[in-house]
Amino acid sequence: MGFKDNKTIYKIGHSLNLFRIKLKAIPYIFKYIRADGIKLVTNNKNSSTKYLILQASDYTGLMTHMLAAMGWIKYAKDNGYILLVNLGGENNQYSEGNKNTWEMYYEQPMINDHVNDKYIANIMRNENYAIAHNSTRYNLTYSRSVPCWVIKAFKPHIPFPEANDFVRNEKAQLYWEKIYNEYIKPKPEILEYAESEYNEIIKNKGKVLGVLLRGTDYIEKKPYNHHIQPDIDSVLEKIDEYKEKYNWEYIYLATEDGKYEEILNKKYPDKILTNKRTYDYGEEGRDMFQYGLSYFSSIYLISKCDMLIAGLCGGSQAALLMNQHNYEQVYVFDIGKYK
Repeated sequence: MGFKDNKTIYKIGHSLNLFRIKLKAIPYIFKYIRADGIKLVTNNKNSSTKYLILQASDYTGLMTHMLAAMGWIKYAKDNGYILLVNLGGENNQYSEGNKNTWEMYYEQPMINDHVNDKYIANIMRNENYAIAHNSTRYNLTYSRSVPCWVIKAFKPHIPFPEANDFVRNEKAQLYWEKIYNEYIKPKPEILEYAESEYNEIIKNKGKVLGVLLRGTDYIEKKPYNHHIQPDIDSVLEKIDEYKEKYNWEYIYLATEDGKYEEILNKKYPDKILTNKRTYDYGEEGRDMFQYGLSYFSSIYLISKCDMLIAGLCGGSQAALLMNQHNYEQVYVFDIGKYK
C-alpha cells in the first residue's frame, strides 16, 4: 500500500470521525433549543403568588453565581415570580453540608426568609412554583457539544448579564447596575470584613491601580466560549502605560494565581498590594467559606481602586458593577473567546 493510499484512508477516517461528532451533537442541539422552558406547577389555585426556585449547584465562582442570579432576578421581576436562591450541592465548590451557601455571603434578593432544602420542599408541596434550571441556553453556550451556528441562531430569551455589556453596552451596564443595587445584598458581616481589608490595605494609599488577572484553571483549561485572558506581557505593558499617563502610586492585585504576584512584585517592588488570599486553588481541606470570603473581599477592594486593568471574566464584571462608574480609567482586555 502506497503513501497516497494511506493518505486517502486517513481522510476517510477523519471525515467519519467528524460525522460521528456531529451525530453526537444532535441531542445537545435539541436540549439547547428547549432549555429556556419554565413550567409553572400550580399547587394553590387560591394564591396568585409564584415562586421561582434557583437550585444552583454548578462548579463556578462566587461572582459567576451572583451574575447568574441577577439574570434570574430580572426574569422573576418581569414575570411576576418571587426568586428563591438555593446554592448548594456536591458540585458547588463552596458547599458545606446542607447549608445554602448563597446565604453565607448574600441575603435572599426578593424575600426576608432563610431558604434551605426543607423550605424548598414545603414550597414545592403547597405553593405555585417553577424551577430555574441550570441548563438554560445561556449556560449551554459553554458546552462544546453545541455547535456555534446553533448558539448564533437561537438566542436565550432568559436574560443574563453578558460580559460584553460591561465594555461595549453602556445602556445594559446601567440596567444591570440598577438590578445589582436593588436586589444584590451582601450580608452585613461580609461587607464588614471587606471594608476592614479596604481600610487596612488601600485606604490613604494615594492613587491605586486595580489589576485583575485570572490564571490557574482558566488559563490552563481554556474553557470553551469563555473570554480569552491576556498574557502577562500585555498586562505589564498596559500597567506601564497607565503609570506614564496617570501616575498611579500603588497596584492592588486581584488574582488566584501566585505566580502573577511574584512577577509584579519583581517588576514593581514595594508597590503591590494584596488581600489575605491563599493560592491553593483545588487543594483538598481548604476552608471553603474563607476562600469565598477572600474572593469577595478581593473583588470589593478592586472595585474601590481609582483605575482598573483586567481580563474579561466574572470577577471584572462584578468589580464594574460594584464600582458604579466611579473608575477614573478602565481598560478591559476584550480579545475574543476560547474555541
